[in-house]
Amino acid sequence: MPLSKHLINFIELNTSARVVMLFRTAGKFSSPQVDFYINAVKMAVYAHAANADKNVADLDAFINEQVQFLREALRKPPPPILPPRQVEEELPPPPQITKPRHINRITKAPGPESMNMQEKLEESRKPLRKILKEDCVRLGLLDQHRAGQISARLAGKKRQDAEAEIVSELRNNLHTQIRGYLRKHRGGPWTTPSLQEDLRLDIANTNSVHAVVTLTRHLLKERHQWESKAKKGLFSNLLGGKLKFKN
Repeated sequence: MPLSKHLINFIELNTSARVVMLFRTAGKFSSPQVDFYINAVKMAVYAHAANADKNVADLDAFINEQVQFLREALRKPPPPILPPRQVEEELPPPPQITKPRHINRITKAPGPESMNMQEKLEESRKPLRKILKEDCVRLGLLDQHRAGQISARLAGKKRQDAEAEIVSELRNNLHTQIRGYLRKHRGGPWTTPSLQEDLRLDIANTNSVHAVVTLTRHLLKERHQWESKAKKGLFSNLLGGKLKFKN
C-alpha cells in the first residue's frame, strides 16, 4: 500500500530538519551539499518504509539511524593531499629524446600555406576592390573618389564584414537613381505599382556587391529595351544620367 499523506509529511519535514541541523552543528553548512544529503537520506527512508510497518515510531528511529551514519561520515578526515615535491618524486622521469646529427631540410617555395592571416585577408579583398573601382564606377553606383575611399576602408576587415556596409550604400544609391528615373520618365519600363514594388524588393533583397552589380546590369538592359521601343535613341545615361550605356 502507498504511504499515507501523514507519513510522507513526517518523512519530508523530519529528514530535512535533522540533516540541516547536523550540518550547522558541524560548521559545514553548504546549500548544494546539504540538498544532496537530504535527498540521499530521504531515498533511504522511503525505501525502508516500503518494506516496514510504516508507522511513525519506526520511521523516526530509522531517520535517526541514517543521520547518525552521516554524522560519522562527516567526522572522518579527508584523504591526505601529497605536496607538490612529493608528487614530482613519484612521477617517472621524462624519456630522453636523442636528436639526429644530420637533418635533411626541404625548403618549400612560398605559397598560400606560408601566408600569414593579414596577407590572406588582403588577398581575399582584391576581387571586391576590383568590382568597386571598375564595375561600380562604370555602372554609376559610385564615383571614382567614393570607390577609392571605400576600398581604403577595407584594410583590416574581413570581406564579409566590410561587404555588408558597402552593399547597404550601393542599394541606397541604386534605389535613389531608380526613383529619379521613374519620376522623370513616368515609370519607364516599370509603369504599374506592382512592377515598381517588385523592383523595390529586388533591390532590397540583394545581399552582396556582386548581386547589386548584376541587378543593375539587368535593370539597365530593361531600360535600354524600353527606350529603344520608345524610339528615344540608341544611347542613354545609366539610371539618372551619369554614364553612357554601350551595346
